[in-house]
Amino acid sequence: MTATLERPAAPSGGKKNRSRSGGLVSTLPQVNLLPPEVYAARTLTRVKRWLAVVVVLALIIAAGIVALSVMTQQAVDEELAAEQLRTEALLEEQRQYAEVPVVLSQLDSIRTARELGMSTEVLWRDYISAIAASAPDSVSIETVSILAASPMEVPPAPLTPLDEAAVGTITFTANSLTVPDTAQWVEALGSVTGLTNAWFSSATITEDEELAYYTVTGTIQITEDARANRFAATEGEG
Repeated sequence: MTATLERPAAPSGGKKNRSRSGGLVSTLPQVNLLPPEVYAARTLTRVKRWLAVVVVLALIIAAGIVALSVMTQQAVDEELAAEQLRTEALLEEQRQYAEVPVVLSQLDSIRTARELGMSTEVLWRDYISAIAASAPDSVSIETVSILAASPMEVPPAPLTPLDEAAVGTITFTANSLTVPDTAQWVEALGSVTGLTNAWFSSATITEDEELAYYTVTGTIQITEDARANRFAATEGEG
């Protein structure tokens, strides 16, 4: 057992010690009779209480983390299930339109073939009508022969070194009761877009039982401007 004695404070100036309130301060000795084991037991009890509080808090935090993880996992599972359903719906819709890419590919092939096949198209009827319309009075077109390029054939070669490059040639014969003014006719043909380098190679007189008439043979070249280009690909198409 430990005893502690406290020595009274020495008087100051021969006067008694007084408290701030004016009372006397006790100077009696005090003795602590508690053994150290009691203090150690009390301290251990407090430590155990705090450890218990810490353990409970740790358990609560761990339970919260586990609950949050479970809730998060459930949310992820639900989102995954929804995405799987959406994917299955998209795959089903894709199967319904499985033939669309095939049809689009066929359309592209058809479009390409059409562009190639019609790349050399010329509206010949319009040009034959233009030749007839430009003819002098009393002249009628009798025969027409056309030699032109195609997707599988190159343009005809120029007939003379002075001829311009052309995509085709129209040769025609015409009958007239009088000698036709071929110079005026050539000038009229040259004013038609897509026609160039017109000339007349021969003129003969033909007689039958009733009358005589002149037969002339003309040739005119077709330029690139005569292309119809109705099916040519345009910018941004396809």
